[in-house]
Amino acid sequence: MFAGVKDLRLSSKGNNVIERDLDAIRDFEKWAEEKKNKGPFFGFIFLDNVHSAAFPEDTENTFYEPYWKQINHLELNNDFDREPYFNRYKNAVRFADRNIKKLIDFLGKEDLLNKTIIVIGADHGEEFNDNKKNFWGHNGNFTTYQARVPLVILWPGKQAEEVGYRTSMLDIAPTLLTDALGCENPIEDYSSGASLWRDSKRKFVFGSNYSNDAFIEPERIVIINKAGSLDYRLPNNDKASDRDVPSYWKEALKEMTKFLK
Repeated sequence: MFAGVKDLRLSSKGNNVIERDLDAIRDFEKWAEEKKNKGPFFGFIFLDNVHSAAFPEDTENTFYEPYWKQINHLELNNDFDREPYFNRYKNAVRFADRNIKKLIDFLGKEDLLNKTIIVIGADHGEEFNDNKKNFWGHNGNFTTYQARVPLVILWPGKQAEEVGYRTSMLDIAPTLLTDALGCENPIEDYSSGASLWRDSKRKFVFGSNYSNDAFIEPERIVIINKAGSLDYRLPNNDKASDRDVPSYWKEALKEMTKFLK
């Protein structure tokens, strides 16, 4: 996505993920200070500590106890007590929240907060055997615990509200292009998403992992597996009895390939 950006920053400095995340924040702050009086800017910051459930294991940052001191995925099974592992994950999330606050406080100090659109999201969820089917982490299924992610947007001039209708990360780009950058093209010219500001009444949300594609419906998940066959699942990943081919099937397949060359 950023392949055409000159002098692209490709890595962070540090001996571990915590140090690298802090380096990314420092680097952004330095960069933003240089850019703030030179016109609009766009920054992308990837904080990675939650992915490995890492946090500074000291009194200040240990909020949830007991927590698993050292992760060993070989110990995970359907009878494993998830609480210490989940507590470790929550401590990591809390540390990431503190880092996000550092960035927001920085923008406020530099008088940039009231003129900067901030989008906070994630690339996937994380499951801790929530459905009692021995799924841990991500990339294992398309249930809510793995496919649903947070999306928080601070948009100067817009009132706070909580959205209850179904959205997708595909909606971020068209929302920014139309509402912030003045693009007048129809959204379907360049995106499979929709505006975040209105309910698009979508019948499904796209999902994918390393080997499967999925259409996540409100009451069913339709998966195209790596063999090209259809697999029908309930929201808890049980086999679905409703195996009807979706009415939107042709439309969805066309949408999945329309930007391929």
